[in-house]
Amino acid sequence: MTMIRLCLCLWLTLASCAAAYATDLEWEGLDAQTQKVLTPFASEWDALDRTTRQKLIAQAQRWEQASPEQRTQAAERFARWQDLEEPQRNQLRQRFRWFRQQPPERQRELRRVFKRFRHLPRDERRQLMRRFESMTTEQRQGFVEGIRMNDRAAGMRRFLDQFTQAERMQIRRIDSNLSQEQRMIFRHRIRSAPESERGELMRQWLRMSEEERVEYLRPR
Repeated sequence: MTMIRLCLCLWLTLASCAAAYATDLEWEGLDAQTQKVLTPFASEWDALDRTTRQKLIAQAQRWEQASPEQRTQAAERFARWQDLEEPQRNQLRQRFRWFRQQPPERQRELRRVFKRFRHLPRDERRQLMRRFESMTTEQRQGFVEGIRMNDRAAGMRRFLDQFTQAERMQIRRIDSNLSQEQRMIFRHRIRSAPESERGELMRQWLRMSEEERVEYLRPR
């Protein structure tokens, strides 16, 4: 087979696979159960881009595997969405797009903040939501950052509780003599270690000589 014929066969194979894949994303190519779940999107399906279709299909599949309680919660969320005015929907879409643009670590932090928010008493949630709604984008980012820093500080306090008073004093003394870069490197290595190993890692740090600490904190 000549190189031209080989390339042509390869192109035709890839094209046929792409066509089959595209058909799977067409409304007519969906199975009956998936179409039933995605009925609210049927009228606008042709206008949706490939990525949105893939996400909706994945969500429909998760719906089919969901428990009755999860389905009830999802139905309630959808009902609330249906009750929103279009400007409110657009605002939520913009926030979701902003969320998806954030780095993975920041997305995890925002999810933790939201989890804490959901467990607040209803009156506190409403008060906090009104306050959040009145903020600018920069103020909201600062608000979330403040919660993140408080969470980290609380986590550090819980972490230090496992050490004796003498060990905590030694930790603070060593920390105060580190440069900002050294402090960031050390804290990153502590957080990167499995939680069950962090205490022993800190004790190893305390047993090091000053020269060993300098070498340990050298950027790599």
